[in-house]
Amino acid sequence: MSRFTCQPGPGGLPVRRTRRARLLSAVVAVAALVSTACGGGPDEDGASGVEGGQIVWAFDRPSDSEDFLSIQPNYKCTTACVSLFQTIFDPLLALDPRTRELVGVLAERWESNADATEFTFHLRKDAIFHDGTPVTAEDVAYSYDRTCDKKYAPANAYACSLLGNYAGAEVVDEKTVILKMAQPDPDFLLRATPRGAYTGIVPKHAVESMGHEAFGQHPIGSGPFKFVEWVRGDHITVERNPEYKWGPSFTKTAGRPPYVDRIVFKYIGDSQTRLAALRSGEIDGMDGVPAADQMALEADPQYTVTKVKYQGGTGWIYVNTASGVTADVEVRRAISMAIDREAINKTVYFGVATPVEIVITEEIQYARPDLKVPGYDPEKAKATLAAAGWAPGPDGILQKNGQRLEFDGVVYNENAKIFEILESQLRAIGIEMRVKPATPTEALKLRDNQQFGLWMSSVGFGSADIGVLYSTLHSSQRPPNGYNPSFFNNPQFDAAIERGRRSVDDAERAAAFAEAQQILVDQLPHIPVVRADKNFVTRAGVTGILGDFAGPYRLFYDAQLTEAAD
Repeated sequence: MSRFTCQPGPGGLPVRRTRRARLLSAVVAVAALVSTACGGGPDEDGASGVEGGQIVWAFDRPSDSEDFLSIQPNYKCTTACVSLFQTIFDPLLALDPRTRELVGVLAERWESNADATEFTFHLRKDAIFHDGTPVTAEDVAYSYDRTCDKKYAPANAYACSLLGNYAGAEVVDEKTVILKMAQPDPDFLLRATPRGAYTGIVPKHAVESMGHEAFGQHPIGSGPFKFVEWVRGDHITVERNPEYKWGPSFTKTAGRPPYVDRIVFKYIGDSQTRLAALRSGEIDGMDGVPAADQMALEADPQYTVTKVKYQGGTGWIYVNTASGVTADVEVRRAISMAIDREAINKTVYFGVATPVEIVITEEIQYARPDLKVPGYDPEKAKATLAAAGWAPGPDGILQKNGQRLEFDGVVYNENAKIFEILESQLRAIGIEMRVKPATPTEALKLRDNQQFGLWMSSVGFGSADIGVLYSTLHSSQRPPNGYNPSFFNNPQFDAAIERGRRSVDDAERAAAFAEAQQILVDQLPHIPVVRADKNFVTRAGVTGILGDFAGPYRLFYDAQLTEAAD
């Protein structure tokens, strides 16, 4: 017989406790902008916790048929691997998910000069890598330099985009390093230092002696967990780093090693298969709560659903602005007006997501939620296309100068249902979209060859700052140099986003970023659809897992099994 109670947890969030006759597992996250349905955070004192044990965690998407390229930062990493990588590799700083304040990890102190062109970091004297060697300023310089090393391109393209104006490092002494910018970059700390998966610190001596490929198969970091094994296509195991004591101050384990002995990260791509594994006890927690099952899981005392807001990009559908019929901005405008976002929310997300018409979430500094893309209005969409010279063909699909208004819609497999609904919404205004679900590798190849009209990876793009617009839309980031799936090339946008990124004047930054967002609303290189929470669910018994500052990733510093009895 289960006993279920709710009482306020940290920050007023409710905590779910379930007493059972064996060790169970469940997860609770406490994060900034997190809300939970009667199940919130771990006990502040952790009194019910025990040392040791193993947690099995399932990714919310397959890492792809080709698996990860490599387990190391400064290299290619998609959503599924970020949570894993951050257990192995430490960043210089971390962003407190509750307060959004930067706190030290490998750096105990840091400062910048007045024009934000130099950032000085003073490293902890006690931090060591998993092989027992100290973390030094030379390692930091090496790690940041390799992030934009051309010999790793394009696999390091996104990581490099985070560094922005990085121009090199100066090693002052063994524990002091200065990261230098070519131009002022006031967002550098927020954007580039708290990301263990992309700008985590690696041991220079180990990478150079082992070689890039071998290091990526047997990684060495300084994080709370050490790499154990990688069974390709199945799982990756990490174990507690007993020497760890430099975790961020917002964690319960700051100053000590993690609680659990091991974490096993499994690949279970299908959401219903993951859920079945959770219910059978094969796994303890999982990302990607199926929307259709969310309410039932919330009502079941054996499980805890933690809701974490996805911050940054708002469920973008990228539009090919460089070739094909979608290169016409009037076509892009009509597409935006053809999308019934509420219908997608109800059908795909059972009403638990939020339809959006803004390009970046409200929580991001300098976001302008008053600037919106054209909303649902199919009659106006038809009129827009007619005014642009498109007329119905014999099968109802619009034509102009002998060209049909048709294109391919490439979408990651897990979001195919969105495009299936969108297909009918577009056909209603005379546009034919052929839906092409694909694995991440397949989709990226089609993107790079511009073999698409619309392209979608995930419902959102996690970020803590507005610099995500640079990484995804600046012309310098067009493939193969970067991520920019829309191949957007707009000099006015580039100038505005660059001006905002390098200015140290707040009013000038706000004006520049507002201009950039207005251009996106006018030109529509990507079209926002829905904002979906990045929720996770666990069986009762595991506490302390945090949603990170952006939402889609997990922090396992405080992961802990609890003991329960009848």
